[in-house]
Amino acid sequence: MNRYEQYLKEGGDLGSAMIEKARQEEKQLKKEAGEKIFQYYKRKENLLRQQMEINKTQAVLDFKITFGKDGGNKLTWTVLDVVNGTALILMDLYALQHAFYKPKQGETDLSHVTWENSDLRRFLNGAFLNAFFSPAERAKIVPATLHTPDNHENYNMIDHPTPSFCQGRGGADTKDMIFVLSIEEYRKYCGHEIPIGWGDVTSWLRSPGKAPGYFAYVFAGKVYPGGSYCDNSRLAARPAMFVRV
Repeated sequence: MNRYEQYLKEGGDLGSAMIEKARQEEKQLKKEAGEKIFQYYKRKENLLRQQMEINKTQAVLDFKITFGKDGGNKLTWTVLDVVNGTALILMDLYALQHAFYKPKQGETDLSHVTWENSDLRRFLNGAFLNAFFSPAERAKIVPATLHTPDNHENYNMIDHPTPSFCQGRGGADTKDMIFVLSIEEYRKYCGHEIPIGWGDVTSWLRSPGKAPGYFAYVFAGKVYPGGSYCDNSRLAARPAMFVRV
């Protein structure tokens, strides 16, 4: 074999090796490209699933349900939140006029009065619960462990030159079937907008007010942290509860 023939042979071997290397590189690129495409569509699918869950939750939160009866009239509730198949619902277009606490004859020191020992709590979880809900409906209610924070908010009007701060004690945690919202819960779930059905109804919150015997309330969508005296039976309760959905 002459030098020219040897050169052609070596060149041919080298060319074959280069072609094979190029094929392997192309195969690897296709594999990597396929993986990237796969990951792209995987991310897109996950985003779509997340959006579907958001849309589903939003549809539920915009929804109203009927639960319980007042005589022959079904009670309507607004869904405030849904977590793991349990919905927080708030009574809509209906309010129960009831004092927060009725002092006993001669009782003047009300520093012990909190949501825990209030007449309103006793009424909602007793007479109201038993009269307005069937046994099957009561079985769907999920008992809630409630924390009611102390209240140290300024209760003077915004334009008042001197702030005055509440000295309300929230009391012990409770476990309730039915309750009214706290200041914090109202702001979290209802914001500063007027929920449909609240209108000009003045409704109790379970948070303490400016002094012993006072409890916060909502009027026309605005929280009044200083509150009203507890025996004010002109104020109403807007019941809330957790139910399985």
